Amino acid sequence: MAISSSNILGAAEKEFTDGVTGTDRLAADKGTFLKLLVAQLSNQDPLNPTEDKEFITQLAQFTSLEQLQDINAGVENLNTTMNQSQLLSATSFIGKSIIAEGSQITKYEGVIDGETKVMTTDLAYILDRDMKTGVISIFDSKGSLIFSDTLPPKSAGAQIYQWTGLNSEGRVVPDGTYEVRIYCEDADGKAIMPSTQFVGQVVGVENVDGIYSLLLAGGRTVPFTSVVEIYQNATDTGSGSSGGSSNEEKASAAAGQALLGQTSAEAAKAQAETYRDLALNPDATDDAVKKNAASAKDAAEKAATAATMAEVAAAEAKIAAEAAKTDTAYENLEKAQNAAKAAREAADAAYEAYEAAQAAADARG
Repeated sequence: MAISSSNILGAAEKEFTDGVTGTDRLAADKGTFLKLLVAQLSNQDPLNPTEDKEFITQLAQFTSLEQLQDINAGVENLNTTMNQSQLLSATSFIGKSIIAEGSQITKYEGVIDGETKVMTTDLAYILDRDMKTGVISIFDSKGSLIFSDTLPPKSAGAQIYQWTGLNSEGRVVPDGTYEVRIYCEDADGKAIMPSTQFVGQVVGVENVDGIYSLLLAGGRTVPFTSVVEIYQNATDTGSGSSGGSSNEEKASAAAGQALLGQTSAEAAKAQAETYRDLALNPDATDDAVKKNAASAKDAAEKAATAATMAEVAAAEAKIAAEAAKTDTAYENLEKAQNAAKAAREAADAAYEAYEAAQAAADARG
C-alpha cells in the first residue's frame, strides 16, 4: 500500500511549525519550506511523480519567500538607522536656538548670571507687504484676553515681537504657553494676515512613540519636523579666554533689546496721548471720558514697562562692553543707553498724558 504523501507532509508541517509565531514565523518559513519540499520529493508516489511544472512553481515560491525575508530584514535595518539618525540630529540642537512654526509664546522664569528673571520666547511674524498699523493680542489657556499691544509701522519681511510677560494690568502672568493673534493693516487699510513663528532655546530631546520632539527652555516641546531654522547662541560663539567675541555679541543683542524697548515706549506714549485728546474732547460723554482716562493709564503703564526693559538692557550692554573692551561693543553700549534714555522720556510723557486725561475724568465727577 502506497504511503500518502499528503499525510507525511501534513505531519512534517505540523512538526516544523509548532510553537513558531509572530516575527519568528517569517524567519522559520524559509527552512520549513525547504524541508517540506525535500520531504515531498522523498515520499512522492513513484507511479505519480511531481510534474516538472509543479516542481518549478514550488522552487519559484521558495525563491520569492527568500527575497521577502531579505526585504523584511532590510526594512528593519533601515528603520533602526533612521531612528538613530533622527536622534543624533535632534540632540545636536541642544544648546542652540531654533525658529519653528507656531503662534504661541511661552512665559517662564530663567536664571541669568545667578539672578532669576522673567523670560518669554520671542514671536516672529512675517509680513508680505509693508504694515502701517497693527495690534497683537495674547490669550491664556481659557481663551481670555490678558494683554494687547499696538505695533508700529513695519516693512515687509520677518519682524520680532518680544513680550514682557506682563498682563494689561502690569502684573507678571503665571508660567505657561499663551496663544498670540496679530491683526495688521497696510497703508490702504487692507488687512494683512501675517504667518507666525516662535523662537526658543533647545534644552533637551523627547521621544514619544518614535516621534522626536525638542524640549525648549520653559518646558514647551516642538516637533522636530516643525523647525524651520536653527542658529548658534551668542554665548556659544565666543573664542579665547576673555570671551571677547561672545561679549561683543551680548552687547549687540542688549542694544537691540533697548531699541525695542524705546520703540514700544514711544508707541505706548502715542497711544496715551491719543486717549488724552479723546478725554479732553468737550463733546465726549462722561462714560467715554472715564474709559479714555483708564485706557491712557494702561498705555502709560506699558510705556513704563518698556522703559524698564530698555534700562535693564542698557545695564546688560554695559557689563558686556566692559568685558569685551572693543569699539563695537562700546558703540552698542552707547546705542543702548540712548535708547533707554529716550524710552524713559517717552514713559514720563505718557504718564503726563494719563494725568491730563484723569483730570478731565475727575472734572466730570
